[in-house]
Amino acid sequence: MNPKFENYFKEQGFEALTPIQAEVAPLLAQEKSVLGLAPTGSGKTLAYALPLLEQLLPKDGTQLLILAPSQELAAQLTNVIRPWAKLLELNVLSLIGGANVKRQIEKLKKRPEVVIGTPGRLLNLINDKKLKLHKLEAIVIDEADELLGEAETLADCREIITHAPRTAAVSFFSATKAPILSELHRWFGIEPTVIDVRQVDHTRGQVEHYLLEVPQRKRVDALRRLAQLDDFCALVFFKQTAELNDAYEKLK
Repeated sequence: MNPKFENYFKEQGFEALTPIQAEVAPLLAQEKSVLGLAPTGSGKTLAYALPLLEQLLPKDGTQLLILAPSQELAAQLTNVIRPWAKLLELNVLSLIGGANVKRQIEKLKKRPEVVIGTPGRLLNLINDKKLKLHKLEAIVIDEADELLGEAETLADCREIITHAPRTAAVSFFSATKAPILSELHRWFGIEPTVIDVRQVDHTRGQVEHYLLEVPQRKRVDALRRLAQLDDFCALVFFKQTAELNDAYEKLK
């Protein structure tokens, strides 16, 4: 690990690399393509970010591209990676839908070394020749089970990769081994080295899983009952914004 990273690593309270970080780093340092499988919260972002950032040259254009399935995750990745990139005098730019595209184009003129974004916005900027990928050293598809599991975003990811040099290493990271991740050679012509630490990673401690089967029309009522339990807190995910807003109004 870069000495600057080592110091910051300790300052952040980390004592040792997590299993996914330890296993993936040597492979990415050798510019290998990797499929990294590890539980949520096990440090996947730094697992690929640290070894790949070390390979970049300041002021040499966009060399690392990270794809995320949502605006929120892209913003989160940017916040995590930016302080580490700054230690090496590298700039990180987030390119997501919903944000001001003209402002993004202006920031691209500064030639950030790291670009993180959602496939739709990235592809639009590539096709408009505002985002140039000819200097890419590596591409990371984060939450690959989600990005590649949908036909539209799978197609976008495949097209984005065609704009990169053939020498660019393409890696995939996920917490779930979705069927699509067994077909990467079919879709991308890549046979990545598989690193699966899901059974050996205990960084989160003991986690218990529960399943409540609730009819669609009664789910808000179920949330209301759960919310009345003592010392109960929850983070609730929705697939559709309309469903989220409906539940929010009813619970409020």
